[in-house]
Amino acid sequence: MHHDSPDWPGGAVVGPCEERAPTSGEGAALTAVARRVVFSGHDNCVTYVLGISKVDQRFARVAYEFHTPYGTCHVGNGLSLFKRTASGWVHLGDASEPFPCTAAPAGVVRSLLGECWLPAR
Repeated sequence: MHHDSPDWPGGAVVGPCEERAPTSGEGAALTAVARRVVFSGHDNCVTYVLGISKVDQRFARVAYEFHTPYGTCHVGNGLSLFKRTASGWVHLGDASEPFPCTAAPAGVVRSLLGECWLPAR
């Protein structure tokens, strides 16, 4: 990839995680969406690790811990970003590397993951 490509990270923003644990209702709803959208129900080996941004509580991250036996479980790496809308949680995307800072309003991605990247100018 050429270094002037707009997709090439121009820099990283690093800072403290500012997240809270989800309420039981938020946790159940987030887990249900991640189970359906990310794993298509093949999640018998997955423990969901959830966090809600304190910067903007409409945004959440879901990380995945995998355990044996794997069976028919879809094993992978990375984490997912979600946004709460009027109709419920919406899956914004997955990444195994830091998300771009622009994936959510200012400060949100960094608050959930401790880092994000900025595109090259």
